[in-house]
Amino acid sequence: MRIDEKMAEFVSRVTEGKKVAVCLSGGLDSTTVLYEVSKSEMYIGLTAYTVQFGTSSDDGRAKEIADYYEVEHKYIPFENLWDWMVKVNAFMPKPHYNVWPAAICSKAKEDGCDIILTGEGADEIFGYPDRGYFEGWASQIGWINPVWEVSADLVDIDYYAPWYEIVRYKSPECFLQFNQPPFKNILRDCYVGRIPKQFLRLTAKPPAFTQYNELLGKHFGLPSSCDPRIAMRHYANLAWSKAHGLKNQEPHS
Repeated sequence: MRIDEKMAEFVSRVTEGKKVAVCLSGGLDSTTVLYEVSKSEMYIGLTAYTVQFGTSSDDGRAKEIADYYEVEHKYIPFENLWDWMVKVNAFMPKPHYNVWPAAICSKAKEDGCDIILTGEGADEIFGYPDRGYFEGWASQIGWINPVWEVSADLVDIDYYAPWYEIVRYKSPECFLQFNQPPFKNILRDCYVGRIPKQFLRLTAKPPAFTQYNELLGKHFGLPSSCDPRIAMRHYANLAWSKAHGLKNQEPHS
């Protein structure tokens, strides 16, 4: 069975009879998830969500994809970043700054969704253009997936990352050799003729590090010239410390 067939089987099973939310970044990975859900027609409702950070934009790509599949689409402004950082970090053994999944999970639950799906895990299977497999899986297991799980638990919504799940539990043969280069073309080839050509070459537009400074810098007095990577880790450390009762720092107006 091809990996895309495993994907379709998994998606049909977990979405049957459910009102489904799909986190749609505008990249290929989440587009394959939206395609599989919409094709299965096992769901009773389907909405695609895209998070917005400050003034950042995906140039309308996510909505274009959702419209093509005739799926309702909503942009979710990531507000109350500090509050979410504290809530999520309360359940983390170390500081995390990537707490934006909480905004999508919260809105999906508010809209009555039973389950939320993402495209996480595809890069770990098919390879990154800028890092090795070990680094990629370490990031997914140690940083990304835990935040999604906590965010979903906070609002009581089921969470699945189909690509991650089918490899983790069902398909160890899907792992490529760790010394091989990225093979994202394998994923594209699986969906040629099913996903429009203009969508097959899209890459996700991740949250810019600078958006953390845009949303929080003025509240904590960090200068705009502060290195964005240092800034985002600084915010995460503050939020984690507050959540665990080590330091009671609040943003100022």
